[in-house]
Amino acid sequence: MGPRLLLALGAVVGGLSSPAAEPAPAVVTPALVQGYVEWARTNNPGLQAAQSRSESARLAIGAIKKWEDPVAKVGGAGATPRGLKLREDGDLIYGAEQRLPLFGKYAARADVAAQEWSLAQKTADYQFQMLRREVAKTLFRAALSAGRIQGAQEDLAQLETWASVAEQRYSAGGGSQIEVLRLRSEGSKLREALQTRRLQLRQEQASLNRILARDPQAPLPELSLPEVFPDLPYSAALADIAVRYEPRLQLLHQETVIAESRVSLARAETKPEVAVGVEGRHYSGDAGLRGGSIMLAMSLPWFNGDKNRKSIGKEKARVEAARLESADYQLAIREEVHRLTTMANTARREALLYQDEIVPRAQLIVQTASSAWRAGRGQFAELMEGRRMLVEARQLRLQAIADQFLSLSELLLCCGLSDLEALDIFRDASPSTPSQPKP
Repeated sequence: MGPRLLLALGAVVGGLSSPAAEPAPAVVTPALVQGYVEWARTNNPGLQAAQSRSESARLAIGAIKKWEDPVAKVGGAGATPRGLKLREDGDLIYGAEQRLPLFGKYAARADVAAQEWSLAQKTADYQFQMLRREVAKTLFRAALSAGRIQGAQEDLAQLETWASVAEQRYSAGGGSQIEVLRLRSEGSKLREALQTRRLQLRQEQASLNRILARDPQAPLPELSLPEVFPDLPYSAALADIAVRYEPRLQLLHQETVIAESRVSLARAETKPEVAVGVEGRHYSGDAGLRGGSIMLAMSLPWFNGDKNRKSIGKEKARVEAARLESADYQLAIREEVHRLTTMANTARREALLYQDEIVPRAQLIVQTASSAWRAGRGQFAELMEGRRMLVEARQLRLQAIADQFLSLSELLLCCGLSDLEALDIFRDASPSTPSQPKP
């Protein structure tokens, strides 16, 4: 566990253990996300269930019997009308029979079990990657809600200031009661919206607590969105990484391997069953041995040759279906990587547009309109329109940043990567025509 992860976990634990404190907002960084991911790894019941299923599949390998249980037989004989001489031939019959592990049947069953264990491991890893994505997305949504609340609080404070000024101007005979009522109404609407946003934030916190297997009302530290992530163009290298390491595609590949193993097992099952047995005869009168025999038994699967061929054909069809599904999903992955990089870069440009141009201009409009209105030279409608533009620009900037990181979180899952820092090596890659994926 790296030093940054230890610091992140320390921040998380500190925030969880001291709800009465008022910690500074924690920026949602890769280290902070990883801290919560490690917390969820050891507490999330769904992930623990997947790990238990993996352990069950591992134990199933050792549970396969190479030697079947021997069969014991016991019986007796009685006199017949033809005069069977029990004293000479014996009237107690006993024996045992043992199947022989021939024709690779045990190896085929063990191979199928081993591949199923590998599938269970990949399934557990897939669920962990899904858990990582949900943790990241929930943190970014919670930070977005917190940013919206902060912006609404600043807007409410500005409205209160303007309302006080409007009341003073109205009392002095230089203002309008409509302005006072409008500002007070806007303040009431904003207070109600603030309550709704606080409830939304609590819901995001409850979602994170559920992933962490904690009480939904357990306190969490205040969060804030990070700065805009750098540009990440689509590249063939990024798509190739996704095709190689996407968790669900790994499951599809493993299902293909299992299907191929089942074909081998189906072929082995068409071979005959061979058993060896011994039999003895005793006479109950003196417990003397009267005779014994050794037998070799073999099943005759050729009578079901047509059904055996259909069974093998069924497994081959499953192999082909698994391969085609895997090939189709490879194409879908490349398209998804292109879509997510496009969405992330679009959100990045939008965030920078609002951050560098629209928000500063809206702030200047509000400042100019506020100064003119206070001095009695400006229109109240211009002030309210400037406020609307500023509030909208701030909210859209936050939404664009959140959208970028939500898309990047999806991209991390698609590429099988752990955190955003792993994407740095692809930032300078020039876009190129992707190669055709191999099924």
